[in-house]
Amino acid sequence: MRQQQQHSQPLGQPNTLPQQLIEHQEFSSSLYFEFMQGMNLIIKQNKMKMRYPISNNTIPAPVYEGVTDSSQSLISNIIARINPVIVVIIVAIIKIIYEYRKQAIRALNRIVAIKVLDYRTGEQKERVDNGYKLMKEIYITMIKSTPNSFFIPFVELLDFFTGKDKNTSYLVFEYCGGGNLRDFLKQMINQGIKIDEKDAWLILNCIAQALNVMHRYRIIHSDLKPENVLFTEDKKLKLADFGLSRQLREEKDYTSVVGGNWAYLAPELLPTNRKENEDEQMIETTAVDIWSLGIIMFELLAWYHPFSHGKIRDTSLEILLRLQNEDPAKLPGDYSEKLRNLIMRMLEKDPMRRITAEQILSESEIIA
Repeated sequence: MRQQQQHSQPLGQPNTLPQQLIEHQEFSSSLYFEFMQGMNLIIKQNKMKMRYPISNNTIPAPVYEGVTDSSQSLISNIIARINPVIVVIIVAIIKIIYEYRKQAIRALNRIVAIKVLDYRTGEQKERVDNGYKLMKEIYITMIKSTPNSFFIPFVELLDFFTGKDKNTSYLVFEYCGGGNLRDFLKQMINQGIKIDEKDAWLILNCIAQALNVMHRYRIIHSDLKPENVLFTEDKKLKLADFGLSRQLREEKDYTSVVGGNWAYLAPELLPTNRKENEDEQMIETTAVDIWSLGIIMFELLAWYHPFSHGKIRDTSLEILLRLQNEDPAKLPGDYSEKLRNLIMRMLEKDPMRRITAEQILSESEIIA
């Protein structure tokens, strides 16, 4: 299952790389390699066998031996009617860009996922830059502080660069080719298969581990949902999409920036639940991620949202209305009381009483 490109509005491709290098959000270094092969042939054209007429001091599209049709078309479109000196400069610039990113891309033929973020203010850009640096720091710290066999439950952020207009950023992530938890849940429902309790504990373990690391670094994901829990090719789970994550500022335990899906939004973030003396903006703590995790686990076991009255399909508005006035539904008795009680503790409406990621990990089934 391919990952979907995520952005708020249709955008063009990055201006820092040839447009053909990005297709369906996957970066193919082999195409870049082929492109560079052809461009290098231009520089060494005195050693090449080329066939083209000379007319009006321009260079029409040449034909090169040993270059595929796709690269021939790409090269021809770029160099047609361009002075050879300019071509040499273009090649030099592209080489510098690629060498700078080669270590992040790591190897030819590696497929990656690209997330597009656009912003309109300097503050938004600074937040994206800081978020990138922080997530890289966390990932590196986890690698250095854990055994080589330890599985990192995050989608690795490989690279980050800004578009030519300076209003768009491109985040390059490792590609997880096994689909996401939403796809998994839909498949289980369609086949009428209930998830095994052992597998439910394993999924809970992986997500709780990732959240515990984030919360220790004072980071809120704030957009946790099944679509952002990805499977690798060997079916291991990784947490993805930190586009709405926010570093907690200074020594406070909250941030006033709110995002995410209504169906997974914690009740304390609803405008109707704000106290009269609170700031106009809604308050968000790490407890909101635990609420979202509780919703995910409830759906995984019951196949429906805890505030949907047992309906597999329900609108976010209907869920929102029930969330304000009702308690969550009870989980099916097919699963152990311990697992069911743990999930209900995640769905505690009072964020101060809600269980934490660290407490979730202290449960015996999680440790085992």
